[in-house]
Amino acid sequence: MPLFGPPNVEKLKAKGNINGLIKALGYKKDPSVRQAAAEALGKIGGTSAANALIDHLSSPDLQETAIVALGKIGVPAIKPLLRVVSGNDVDMCKYAAKALGKTGDTLAVLPLLVVLGAYQLGSENHKVAVEALAEIGAPAVEELIAALRGEVEALDVFDSEHMGQSVTRVLGEIGDPRALEPLIVTLKEDPRWRVRAGAAEALGKIGDTRAIEPLIAALNDSSSGVRSYSAGALGRIGDMQAVEPLIDTLNDSDGQVRSSAASALGTLGDTRAVEPLISAIEDSESWTRAAVISALGEFNDTRVMQPLLAALKDSESSVRVATVKALGKTGNTQAVGPLLAALKDSESRVRMAAAEALWEMGDARGIETLVAALGDSDPTNRLNAALKLGEIGDERVVTPLIEALKGEDSDLSKAAAEAMGKIGDTRAVEPLIAELEGFGTRPRYIIGQFYYGPSHIRKTSLKTFASEALKAITGQDFGEDATRWQQWWKKQQ
Repeated sequence: MPLFGPPNVEKLKAKGNINGLIKALGYKKDPSVRQAAAEALGKIGGTSAANALIDHLSSPDLQETAIVALGKIGVPAIKPLLRVVSGNDVDMCKYAAKALGKTGDTLAVLPLLVVLGAYQLGSENHKVAVEALAEIGAPAVEELIAALRGEVEALDVFDSEHMGQSVTRVLGEIGDPRALEPLIVTLKEDPRWRVRAGAAEALGKIGDTRAIEPLIAALNDSSSGVRSYSAGALGRIGDMQAVEPLIDTLNDSDGQVRSSAASALGTLGDTRAVEPLISAIEDSESWTRAAVISALGEFNDTRVMQPLLAALKDSESSVRVATVKALGKTGNTQAVGPLLAALKDSESRVRMAAAEALWEMGDARGIETLVAALGDSDPTNRLNAALKLGEIGDERVVTPLIEALKGEDSDLSKAAAEAMGKIGDTRAVEPLIAELEGFGTRPRYIIGQFYYGPSHIRKTSLKTFASEALKAITGQDFGEDATRWQQWWKKQQ
């Protein structure tokens, strides 16, 4: 019998024993003790608590708790975190940026702007910095506007176009109306097209109708990127003043701009757009045809049926996929026969889309096709079929999903587990427990070199999917402990 038990975090917290809590952060036997210690340090606060939490930011079981705790400490944590974001460790910079966002303090804004400048758009650290600044929200707006105007000297070392794009993105996420005029000025006057495009996108997210006229004017910008983002922004704002200018933009020289205009018109839903969209359905660019067809699917208008039915014969599979989805949205019974025919399309993704469309229209043959797709030769189709069956939630699909769970395709097994968790049928309990018990006792393969499914499928273990599904079905939580699940389940019989 051990002489010493785990640290008593509640007692240490009550005494304000920071050193004891810091020591408890290193208790390896029980992650819950470490997490409780981190939470307690966050409430007590202070620089020493902040430094200790920063030392544990790279610990997977403590990371999120430490980030939240550092946010609660607030200002005393900012200086230590600043040292981390200024360092060379990319992962630590990411965790520190998250914590800076949690502080909600304006002192965190400039360090986060530095992270924006230092990392490429689309990189994980750049995304984290955008999210952190957005979390600070309104208190960050004035400094962000100053950065947009190039008035923050500390940012002069970074590429100005990159900074401009980054700042417009954050201002769009925050959505504060104080950014409206500076963004309009940027859209009209900035010489860098990427920054103008970012301003257009941000104005769409803010959603203020005062941006309508500048965005309409930007449909004639010299840059196709700016015209495209402006069209998207007009659709997002939703003001009908934009309908006629967007109809005119269906004739733009650039296919992506025409696509954006079509999508915006579909979002606005004004019937003045129906005939112009029908005329655009034979656009020379396949992605534009697909956008036009998707837009037509948004209209409950009998005029769209014949053009959509004709588009099922398009030579491009992406256009046929858009068409079957649009037909499903119409809910028109005229579409059932053609959709059934599309179940035999030469392209598997067209067949999948047709099955989903039929299900949306209440036709059981859609479900039958999705069940059959669990055995499709394309691994991504198998996976997507399982996920879609989970969304449908029909109890008839539980048995085939159980069979998919037991198969050799690891990704499909995970998707099947997730789907059964959503359906909530208790027939799945024993097979899911069996996955926890027998994990690794039979071959598992990642099927296919290329993968286009959700990233969480690849990144998460089957054990985790099985335990989460069991939790969703039963309301119990025994983690990945197969023995406890089995004992509990026997008691329910």
